Amino acid sequence: MWRVKNLFHPMLRRALKALDNEKRQLILSYIIEEGPASPSDMAKALGMRDNKLAYHIRQLVIGNIIEGKVRRGKVIYRLKPFGIDLLNNIFKALIPPSLRTPSEKRHKLIKDYEFELPRFEIDWEAIERKMLAYQDIKANEPLTLHLEEAMIYEH
Repeated sequence: MWRVKNLFHPMLRRALKALDNEKRQLILSYIIEEGPASPSDMAKALGMRDNKLAYHIRQLVIGNIIEGKVRRGKVIYRLKPFGIDLLNNIFKALIPPSLRTPSEKRHKLIKDYEFELPRFEIDWEAIERKMLAYQDIKANEPLTLHLEEAMIYEH
């Protein structure tokens, strides 16, 4: 019997599970296109019932893709730094090989690519250090990564 170590960190497995649903992809698409949004705005735009939307939002929170913040008495959901970085890297992987160039030239091409999320760059090493600090985390416990820990900067 072969034993293979799972190289996918629990945080990444939860994120991939959260992304593996078309309704959640639509929620993320709405947040990416419209910015931080309330559940009522998302429900109206996506034509989803409140209870279904709440379930899918919770899965995205567990996956550490989005977070809820209270603003003026309303909960607003936005992408978390980990979610921004993960989605950026997924979309960057879709760049056709003919457009791929050395990394110093790639950034300009990526900025113009239609799937790019141009808001932030994230230091992957900082994310990895944070992930390694959570080796004992429970499977359904969402992780928190603060902006300063991820060393995020705007373009």
